[in-house]
Parts: sequence; C-alpha cells; structure tokens
Amino acid sequence: MTTLFWDRPVRVGEIMIMGPLNAYDFMTSSWPLLKDSHFMAASEAILAALDGRGSPDLARERFEMALASAELAVDG
Repeated sequence: MTTLFWDRPVRVGEIMIMGPLNAYDFMTSSWPLLKDSHFMAASEAILAALDGRGSPDLARERFEMALASAELAVDG
C-alpha cells in the first residue's frame, strides 16, 4: 500500500484524517456498528487508492459521503 495525503485533511470532531490510510484506519477502528452502502463504497475506493488502482480524490469524496451518511461530524 502507498502512503498518500490529501491536499486538505478531513476533520472528524478532533481527529484529522490526512489521507486514505488514515481514513481506512478510522473506518476499521472508530466507525459505528451500522455500516451502509456508503461505508462500503468508501472502503472500496480507499483500498483502490492505496494500492494504486483508484483516485485518492474519489476516495476522499466517498469517505466524506460515508461520514455524512453515518451522521458523524465533519468539518471540511
């Protein structure tokens, strides 16, 4: 997996998500129990970005959509 950083971090409460690897760690350790289709789409996009098959920008977009769907506080 590649270490990638977004141009602008995503803030979730006090947590700063700097890129796809941080997003993946957050999703596997701090996500609420209920995981919907937005969670799955974000997870797939993040893993694709990490292994070079996908766009980091798309991963960020899907991650933000999943955060909104889970009603987690997002400060862009």
